[in-house]
Amino acid sequence: MSGRAIAWFWAGAALATALLLYLVSDILFPFVVGLVVAYILNPFVDRLARHGVPRWLGTLIVGSVFLLLAAAAVLVVVPPLVDQSVELVARMPEIAEAVRLRLLIVGDAIRERLGPEDAAKLEEFFTRHVGTVAGWAAGLVGGIVGSGLAIFNAISLVFITPIVGFYILRDWHHILASLDLNVPESHRPQIHRVAVEIDLRLVTLVIGLFAVP
Repeated sequence: MSGRAIAWFWAGAALATALLLYLVSDILFPFVVGLVVAYILNPFVDRLARHGVPRWLGTLIVGSVFLLLAAAAVLVVVPPLVDQSVELVARMPEIAEAVRLRLLIVGDAIRERLGPEDAAKLEEFFTRHVGTVAGWAAGLVGGIVGSGLAIFNAISLVFITPIVGFYILRDWHHILASLDLNVPESHRPQIHRVAVEIDLRLVTLVIGLFAVP
């Protein structure tokens, strides 16, 4: 098989995999969330394990604290965000009308300077684009509201994600060891080095996000 054929094969395999993941994304969502949560909480469980706490108990303690904090954050942040977004969407026609009236007032002053024909063209231009901007803003805010509703849909998976996250976090090191056994021995040092670099970059990113006021 030539190099071009191999490239086409892997490109097709990658495309098929991406399509398959897209089709089953709703099913995979709780598992992906559980994996991410386990990755974030693993250092805390490791620290408890170094102090003699069994892995399963440390996972239970850290996971419970995380769920309580996440639930509190959702209850504090999401309802006001959804209410304000809905209110903004409801007021968009009023805002657009207020902007149009202001432009008409300005247009009266401009009409005296430009003349009726040029002023009419300018008024038509602004009226059309105010409607466009208003529609775009309404769509944007509607998307934000939809995202908020998607958060509630994600919360509905609370009975699946904690179970997935618990077992992934409890068996984290066993999972990594199993994956490591499937890596060709000649490539392990390089893959380990890349994995460590990725881990450090992700940690730096998370610290930076929380450090920004």
